[in-house]
Amino acid sequence: MANNMKKLLSVLSILLLSACGTTDKLSTALLNSGIPAGESRIIVSRKSDMLYVGAAAHVSVNGEQFASLGSGGQAMTDVKAGHLTVSVDGTGSFRSYKSEIDAKAGKTYSFLVSPNPTVGTFLGGTLGDAMTSSPEENAGFFKIERTK
Repeated sequence: MANNMKKLLSVLSILLLSACGTTDKLSTALLNSGIPAGESRIIVSRKSDMLYVGAAAHVSVNGEQFASLGSGGQAMTDVKAGHLTVSVDGTGSFRSYKSEIDAKAGKTYSFLVSPNPTVGTFLGGTLGDAMTSSPEENAGFFKIERTK
């Protein structure tokens, strides 16, 4: 019986860790590097909250994923300037949360990812997420908001 419990705990630990994203902080050298001509810089930080701590926050710009953030993680990317849709979804979530900007070349835009504790996701997790929101609305485990 004890042997089976150890195996179960080992499997559960692996499953929980596999959902985690990166938690690295951005280096000063990377932050101080120049922005390529015609591009904008996107910096995304995730709050260090306990809610959804085991779920990675997948961040995309115009549908291209560039980061998978764990609690407290940060990521940066340079993208072609223009109208951008920055979105976040979570491991196991059916919905995403979007923020749109008209990015100017040479400028840096910062975003914050935080838990989106809607009634459906908070009470029902993945099932609640699927049942309580339409595909068009901002929903899911996380929200993303521009900070700068």
